[in-house]
Amino acid sequence: MASELNVGGILLSDGSNDVELQMGNSSYGIEFDYSAGDFKFKTNGTTKMTLANLGLATFSNGIAFQSETTSPGGTSSESFTLSQYETGLWTPTLLGETGNPTQNYVYQIGQYEKVGRTVFVSGSVKMDTTGISEGRGRMRKGGLQINVSDDANYFTALSIGWSGSFGTTKGAPSGGYFEKNTAFVDLSVYDNDAGNVSGTSLADASDVQNSSRIWFSGFYKTKEL
Repeated sequence: MASELNVGGILLSDGSNDVELQMGNSSYGIEFDYSAGDFKFKTNGTTKMTLANLGLATFSNGIAFQSETTSPGGTSSESFTLSQYETGLWTPTLLGETGNPTQNYVYQIGQYEKVGRTVFVSGSVKMDTTGISEGRGRMRKGGLQINVSDDANYFTALSIGWSGSFGTTKGAPSGGYFEKNTAFVDLSVYDNDAGNVSGTSLADASDVQNSSRIWFSGFYKTKEL
């Protein structure tokens, strides 16, 4: 015989009758089915929904993480609530500050993932094998799905794993930085004047030509939520 305890409409059982926890009664309420290992939501004696069928959870006010009384950074403005998550595709482009190269591509592949204010991006782009005319001004990568933070003096880097088939005015891009309050990445090259790598300079859009290609990844902050 099952051992049971009913306290204010909450039934506790040893599981012998397949109901270990029940709130309400057998016709209306919530019960835990011991044999199925699932919660049942019942109305008029009929199971309307089980916890296993709910699917993904939705948190309308974000997910709050436990924090100490004093935040790790020692300031009261730090947030411990994750309020946004998004993932998707974007279309990277090679641009010039004052004139774009011919916009014909073999492929344009971009992916992004946004967690709170941080956006992770990756992708690859290759210009067509013929018919590309050079651009003018600094070389940029455009098409970011979400604008970069407008915080003062905010810069974060783009990593380029491979670049090739560029001209020699400045050469193939070796890195870049996300331009604040825009959907651009300004591309850069090592400054190798006189045979010495002394720093970096902005890449030149005139170096974009047939078959120019870049593989890249990086992350940046968006504007305040």
